[in-house]
Amino acid sequence: MTTARHIPDHRALLPAPVTGAGGAPPALDAVIVPSARCAASIHESATVARDAGAVLVVLCSKQSRSDQVRAVAGRHLPGERVAAVDVPQGQVAGRRWLRTERIDTGEPSTRDTGAKRNLAIRLALSMGWRQVLFLDDDVTAPRAHVIRAASARLGARGGPGAVGWAFEEFPDNSLVCHAHRLAGGRQGTFVGAGGLLLRVDQRLPHFPGVYNEDWLFFADLMVRRHRGLAFGGTLRQKAFDPFADPAHARRQEFGDVLGEGLFALLHRRTPLSAATSSGYWADYLNVRSSFLADVEQRLLDSRAVPPARFPRARVPGSGEPRLADLSRLHRALEGVSVARHTLAQHRRDWELDLPAYVRAWRQDAVVWNRMLSRTTSAATDLDDALGRLGLSRSSALPAHRELGGARMPRSIATVTARVRSSTSSLVNTLSR
Repeated sequence: MTTARHIPDHRALLPAPVTGAGGAPPALDAVIVPSARCAASIHESATVARDAGAVLVVLCSKQSRSDQVRAVAGRHLPGERVAAVDVPQGQVAGRRWLRTERIDTGEPSTRDTGAKRNLAIRLALSMGWRQVLFLDDDVTAPRAHVIRAASARLGARGGPGAVGWAFEEFPDNSLVCHAHRLAGGRQGTFVGAGGLLLRVDQRLPHFPGVYNEDWLFFADLMVRRHRGLAFGGTLRQKAFDPFADPAHARRQEFGDVLGEGLFALLHRRTPLSAATSSGYWADYLNVRSSFLADVEQRLLDSRAVPPARFPRARVPGSGEPRLADLSRLHRALEGVSVARHTLAQHRRDWELDLPAYVRAWRQDAVVWNRMLSRTTSAATDLDDALGRLGLSRSSALPAHRELGGARMPRSIATVTARVRSSTSSLVNTLSR
């Protein structure tokens, strides 16, 4: 039997926060940005790289262009310390070998952040780097003394494999968890790969191509290494409207269930192998269904309250509460209703899809480990290391690359039969 409730905060799984500035400069080799926004968004990362004497690597796609990034970064760093690389949309580097990619989870095919981070890990190993900082292009960077403390902790004997930061301003949660908070529920934030300092070695996990891919990376890291992930504190990310597109709830639901279900096992100190059982997921899907129904009901109750008595919702970063807006409640309610419908529609299929995904994820980890074991620090320089990965910091964009909005994914409902077929095939293969 699984946990009987939604777990609102997972920080209890982590060691105490990193403290102490230390006197030595950070032993940071590179700041790596999986960029999808305009070039102006990399000022923070370039500043961190400059102050740390590190290389800035920007992996560009969508609205991010390497030539524009180089121009912005050049205001902070000499050209030889900047590697801005265009990653073509059709060339999802480091993902073609993933068995998990054969299961359609509702994620857009254009989602490439995890693939870029996998690429970055291989690049770091090729260069012989010891520590790299992943920093998203919508995140305010940690201060220099915070990075020094985190770097010292990573470098200490018996230290963790990574130090991560959580985003409380603006909270980095799924639509459903934002709605839970809006409806008066207690909802925390866990660390995210958008601000993550890594100790580079061949034991690092990989990022699968699913919503909450960093949670799967963290779960793997915490299992592989005793206290392998440390809490570095909190950072601020650019505010966004989590309820702007209720369809996000449909695209997030599989990954949200997957991540929350795996972390429920970590809280109970139960091996992740339990997540290969359809019985476990059948039970956990009951928990998820009850949680969504409860959030929806509380939002409905809030909507019925006269405006002057709406539950107060704190605006991240403002320091002051404000009355929740009716339109915001309506959109949050619509998003949660989409999540409930998605779960109800695919619940029977997901009882097989979820354990099959976990099995495929563990098989992918074996292949990833072999790949890293063959990756040595043999590159003569950064251009050589990029070339070994089929990339170049001077490459031009392919003509077919899409720079506009991401293509909407096919509804999970339209591919249920294919998912079920793929799942059965995976189960048969992985059970041999």
